[in-house]
Amino acid sequence: MKIVFRTDASLLIGSGHVMRCLVLANALRERGHAIRFATRPQSGDLISRIKAQGFDIVPMEQPEEWVYPESETDYRAWLQVEWQQDARDFLTKVTEADWVIIDHYGINAEWEGAVRDALGCRVMAIDDLVREHIADIVLDQTLGRCAAEYQGNSNLPFALTGTDFALVHPSFAEARAGLKPPECAANKCRILVSMGGVDQPNATLKVLQTLARSEQLSVTVTVLINPQAPHYHEVLAFCRQFPRWITQLDFAENMAEIMCDHDIAIGAPGTTSWERACVGLPSIVVPIADNQRQTATVLAKYCIAKIVELDDIESDLIPVVKELIASPDSNSSAGLIVCDGLGVRRVVAAIECQESQVSLCLRKANSHDCKQVFDWQLLPQTRRFALNPTPPSWEEHTKWMQAKLVSPDDYFYIIEKHITGEAQRGCGVVRLDRKPDGHYLISIFVDPGFYGQSVASQTLKMLDTIHPDIVIDATVLSGNEASQKLFTKAGYNRLSAEFFQRQPVSRRGN
Repeated sequence: MKIVFRTDASLLIGSGHVMRCLVLANALRERGHAIRFATRPQSGDLISRIKAQGFDIVPMEQPEEWVYPESETDYRAWLQVEWQQDARDFLTKVTEADWVIIDHYGINAEWEGAVRDALGCRVMAIDDLVREHIADIVLDQTLGRCAAEYQGNSNLPFALTGTDFALVHPSFAEARAGLKPPECAANKCRILVSMGGVDQPNATLKVLQTLARSEQLSVTVTVLINPQAPHYHEVLAFCRQFPRWITQLDFAENMAEIMCDHDIAIGAPGTTSWERACVGLPSIVVPIADNQRQTATVLAKYCIAKIVELDDIESDLIPVVKELIASPDSNSSAGLIVCDGLGVRRVVAAIECQESQVSLCLRKANSHDCKQVFDWQLLPQTRRFALNPTPPSWEEHTKWMQAKLVSPDDYFYIIEKHITGEAQRGCGVVRLDRKPDGHYLISIFVDPGFYGQSVASQTLKMLDTIHPDIVIDATVLSGNEASQKLFTKAGYNRLSAEFFQRQPVSRRGN
């Protein structure tokens, strides 16, 4: 497919929108898709970084006069021009696309609709603010967000919501596999300070100055700061005064490795929050923009991070650091639960699934799904070929499902389908239960109302995208001819009359 990203970075916007788009762009390119970035050259842009990762740039026109936002939430000013002008410029330079992916608070639903109609393409909008969209897919990785929040308007986009779909680089999922329990002693605590690509209020320096003044802590600090940040040289000069305990780095490619080498992180509550959560890094977040406040509040609510306000760094930071040193596991385990690092693969699977004319996504089950899963379990069509034909009682089901939902080794998905003009609906379940030998046993069943709609076959294809590097076993009763054909067609090897196996996708045919 031909895919164009429309996103910007600047000293006003920050770098987070482009950075998460790069994660998705790389994952899509690995699947063989052609990627370009349409972005406006301006102070603080990341065009050189986009090019360094091998992507072509479609340069958007610069305005006759630069606009400065009247407030932090003046997102129209982020675009620098009226949406009609931006859309015309885009369509002049982009004449063909299968998908346009937008990550920009300054672009509205009208822009999306105009571009979709002109190119005859699909549109995906990456958002955090529950705005209205004219899009085929909306992605909002905010913790606790639900699809219904985006389906209160007439357009009813397919919404991928919550940290199941967080755009985290695959290296974080790999790093978490080798994690050890957090250990943080006061005499060797390693702190990572990273306030994002811009840090307009210079929170980085305030944090470093506070740590330097403390006589109660013995720490080493690694500081990550973008050379284009407005206070870069001021921070760099401060770091050089303390070479024995402060190490300064510009942008780093091995962020997962760096995070795993630290005991505590202090940073802004942006996309990096999900990276820290994925590797269980205890965190303190400092909101440095109004649009980060909701994320910070949610992180604190779920015990994933502690909040220190920008104006309270001098008074509150050290006590909170000491608290995390005393009990580092307090938000480490919570982070590991909410983000497993496979979100970008789930997003790619959902995008590719639309090309088959079947709009599905796989989201992790939660406690609200318990009754629906129970009802499906009781259906005669489900029990007919189940390995245990006896239906469970409600008490047995709730106990079993509660245990499954908190299992760190298993994957329990609700299969959701989007039907044009309707809210998306759950249409079945697929589970991957880890076995003692390290393989995963698959279990799949579909609501009978969705039989004959390729739900099961498309689900197996999506699992190949999301979990390509594991061995999946399937036990299918000999009388279940439809399922035996399903697994055979999906590339599973038949090892006996009722046992099928899928090797890691990269090793098929070897």
